[in-house]
Amino acid sequence: MNGTNKVFATSQPYVTGSTRVYENGERLHLGVDYTESAASTLTFTNAPASGAVLLVDYDITASGVSYPVGEWTFNPEGYPAGAALYNGPTLFPGGLNPGETQTAVCVFGPNGAVVNVPPVFDGPPGEPALFDSASAATLSPGSPATVEITPLSPGGPGQSSHYALAFGIPQGQPGAPAPNTLINPQPVDLEGTPLAGYMIGYDATNTKAQWQPIPFAAVYNVTGIPTTGPSAGEIRTLETLTIQGRPTAYVPIVFASCEVSGTANTQVDLVARLNATGNNTQTGTEIGRGFGTLGATPPPPVIGPEGTGLFASGYGKVPANTEATIFLNAEDQASTNDEYSTGRCRFTVWAIPVAS
Repeated sequence: MNGTNKVFATSQPYVTGSTRVYENGERLHLGVDYTESAASTLTFTNAPASGAVLLVDYDITASGVSYPVGEWTFNPEGYPAGAALYNGPTLFPGGLNPGETQTAVCVFGPNGAVVNVPPVFDGPPGEPALFDSASAATLSPGSPATVEITPLSPGGPGQSSHYALAFGIPQGQPGAPAPNTLINPQPVDLEGTPLAGYMIGYDATNTKAQWQPIPFAAVYNVTGIPTTGPSAGEIRTLETLTIQGRPTAYVPIVFASCEVSGTANTQVDLVARLNATGNNTQTGTEIGRGFGTLGATPPPPVIGPEGTGLFASGYGKVPANTEATIFLNAEDQASTNDEYSTGRCRFTVWAIPVAS
């Protein structure tokens, strides 16, 4: 090898594709490191290194001359019937490794045959595979269902392999909306008109379903109540509150207090009354009373949710859709009728829904 020559000729013509070339013991690849041409010429892609040792192995082909080839003899003498004898070169292209694979490939040639030896036997059954987890995901309508198996552990002799399993399940197409026959068109056995703040309820008196207002409570807070100067008199209206008709019946719950000052004979109650006859505010239904204490500067009387018969037999109840006026009165309880005055006051009413 001079390190420059790329073209070499074999001593005999070769069978195309049968050449096996080794440079310093390392096999070169046909079509990559060299090419076959003219049936007896090899052309290298790169010139072999100077002084390199080339080994060329090939199957020869006859050119008017008969060369020995492998021969098969069937049923040779001295062997059982069906035996076959081959006499010729033998190649193991994958090498021999019976310790691992327990099999090898033999090529008998040239012009021979290929066999696998020795035969392969079934080994003992392996451990079953295990699925460590399984999950399902919803896919969009029309998508194909999917199954995905993900290896987690390959396993080995006496050990199971482990996998994760995932399903993809397409959901169905959205259904058509159902008609709302509860409201539109309204059933014939449902009375009333649906309005904001209404719900369907049962009228026990008429044994029918009907639209009824939702019973909400309301709070009314009166501010800016004026003071009153010293004067005599049994009744003094400090403030009035008018509540427009509400959709449900309710009971007014009054919270109030007021400062009172007068003489040693002064005793003034703070009274809340519902509606009145004419201009006499004392005729209204009493729905709250704060009892005054005798004295010139007594503690302020305080009204809580109290009153004679309150909550009993509809006492103090305001019917639905009915306007109501609540009077906050200072009512003198002393027989002397001395002068008194009022100072700071507070006045709050809760409208609590009740059954009609």
